[in-house]
Amino acid sequence: MGASGTKPIACFSTDLEALHRLYGHLRAYVILGMRMGQVARERYPLRIYATLYSGSRRPRSCIADGVQFSSCCTLGKANIRIQEGREARARFTDCRTGIEITVKSEVLERIDREARAENEESVSLEAYKARAEDLLSITSIEPWMAW
Repeated sequence: MGASGTKPIACFSTDLEALHRLYGHLRAYVILGMRMGQVARERYPLRIYATLYSGSRRPRSCIADGVQFSSCCTLGKANIRIQEGREARARFTDCRTGIEITVKSEVLERIDREARAENEESVSLEAYKARAEDLLSITSIEPWMAW
C-alpha cells in the first residue's frame, strides 16, 4: 500500500495506469465516463462525436475526462460538447447512427451514498470491473439528436 493507503499504481491494468496518470487519481465518475467512452468507441471505431450532459460541476463533470480518455473525443479536436447539467448521460454518433448512454440510477445512487475519500478507489475499481450492461443503459437514437 502507498502512503495514502491505496494500491501502488503498478497494480492497475494498463488503461487504469494511463487514466490515473492523466487524471491524477481514480474516482468513480471518471471511471464511469471511461466505460461510456469504451462502449461508444467499440460502436464507432472510425468516426465519433459526443455530447455530454454532465456539466461543469464536480463530481459529475469528471465523466468528461473519462469519456475523452477512452472515446477519442476531445475538446481539442472539437468532436465533444459538454452541456450544462448534472446528468450522467452522453450521446454519441458517427453521423449515420446514434446512441445514448446513461449510467443506471441505482449505480449513481450507490456511488453518491457510499463513496468517500477513504474508499473511493475501491468503489471506482468495482465500476471498472463491472459488466457494462450492469452500469449503463444504451439506447439507439437518431444521429441528429446526438450532435
